[in-house]
Amino acid sequence: MNRRIPIPGHFLTANGATERSIAAVADVKIRAYAPNFKPIDLTSDEYRALTALWGLYDEHGYTQATFDTGISLTPYELCKRMWYVPDGQGRFGMKAVNASRRALLSLAEKKSTIYFTRFKRKQQGKNLYDAVVVPNCPLIQIVYELSDVTKVELESGQLIPNKTRIHVRIQPFFYCNNYFKLFEAQFYPRLKAILKKSDRRVSKFHWRFALWRLQQGSHRKSAEISVDKLALTLKLPSDLAHRTRTRNIVRQLYEDFRKFGDISSYQIDVAAKSGGTKDVLMFAGQLG
Repeated sequence: MNRRIPIPGHFLTANGATERSIAAVADVKIRAYAPNFKPIDLTSDEYRALTALWGLYDEHGYTQATFDTGISLTPYELCKRMWYVPDGQGRFGMKAVNASRRALLSLAEKKSTIYFTRFKRKQQGKNLYDAVVVPNCPLIQIVYELSDVTKVELESGQLIPNKTRIHVRIQPFFYCNNYFKLFEAQFYPRLKAILKKSDRRVSKFHWRFALWRLQQGSHRKSAEISVDKLALTLKLPSDLAHRTRTRNIVRQLYEDFRKFGDISSYQIDVAAKSGGTKDVLMFAGQLG
């Protein structure tokens, strides 16, 4: 599935920028944002909340109206889509309600640099686009004017979990269908079940690796990568003192995603034609 929302004038497939992508743009005004670049940096629970919101957006339809106005949901609906487990009567405990509430509030505070391209015109049969940078962009907004709860009440947990409606709006500039793909694939509960066998939890690095995999596209069957460059993409420590530990974390991700079914096999430190070594991943296509 590769949907685009029909918002006139916008070609919203590029989103989370990198300092390198901004610095490489020909427009001097765009490059000026590179020194103050703020990456998307979420916790595992914030990724869960964001993925849950994309699932709700898909139910409402990726339309201009949905992105203009946002959606309303109860804490129970958020818990359900964040894959918390209800009791036998379909009710969620206050621990789950409070955890999902805190994740939503925390997500609303996060701001990042968003980079996308906007259609400019056709020239000699080709589409031309302008690069656009939105600095300090909130990823979501809680619209209290349309909610059944005030900010003070939401922060203090004064709500009825199965009735109080919270109105949330995802920033249209932050369109990224890959979050919905993770929701659709039940990424979190499936990986959680795998890691639970070794008493481990889904980390923010698992989410980042999954998003990196989706960026590779379903057509790619394999990849030769530098483990150190991938570590930078996953925002792992890159200094010399942490290099061995960082490489071990990345390669543990290979194994976790092999068990998940997304990677069929992998090899590490394979001699590269250009010199040095590369890690070789063979993709099974569960996410791409």
